[in-house]
Amino acid sequence: MATRQEETFLILREAVTQLFEKTFGETPKILPQAEAGVETNTQLIASLGLSGSLDASVAVGLSQAGACTLVSKMLGSEIKEFSQDAVDGAGEIVNMLAGVIKSKFAERGCVFILSLPSVITATMSLSIRQLVKSEGNVLSAEIFGIRLDVFFFYARFGVGQVTLSEVIAKGMPSQDPAEALRKLLAQKPSI
Repeated sequence: MATRQEETFLILREAVTQLFEKTFGETPKILPQAEAGVETNTQLIASLGLSGSLDASVAVGLSQAGACTLVSKMLGSEIKEFSQDAVDGAGEIVNMLAGVIKSKFAERGCVFILSLPSVITATMSLSIRQLVKSEGNVLSAEIFGIRLDVFFFYARFGVGQVTLSEVIAKGMPSQDPAEALRKLLAQKPSI
C-alpha cells in the first residue's frame, strides 16, 4: 500500500505528464528523484494555493529563458526576450497545472478552491523552501531541453504513514464530492 507521500507524488507525476502532453504535444522526461529540487538556474517561480480538503501550494520553477521557450511553444509565437508575456504565460502554466492536480484529487474525493497565480522573478537564482508545517513533493522534469521543478506542498495531517484515501475518509464523511464542494464554498476559504 502506497504512503500518502507516494500517492501525492504519483498524482503530481500524472498531472505534469498530462498537462505537457495536452498543451505542448510532448511527453516530459521525468528526472530521477535524486535530481529533483537540486539547485538550478531558477529565475522564475510561479505559484498558487489550493484550499479545501487539503491546504496546499503548487509552484513551478524555471529559468527566464526556459519560461520564454515554454510560453513561445504555448502561444505559437516566439518570445525572444524575457518580458511580461513570459511572466503571464508562466502564471498560466501553473494555473493549468493546478487545475489538473485539482481534478486528479477530485477523482479521489477531494475538493479545492484555487487562488490566483503569483509569479516571482529575479536575475539571480531563486530557491523555494518547504514550509515547516507541511509535507510535499518535488518533481523535476525536462521538456524541449528545459528543466523545470514542480513543487507541491500541503499541510500535514495525522501522524505516521497513513494513505491519502484514509485521510480523505476521515476528513470527509460525505463521499459525494458535489455536496462536499457546496459545503466548502459556503465556508470562507483560507487562501
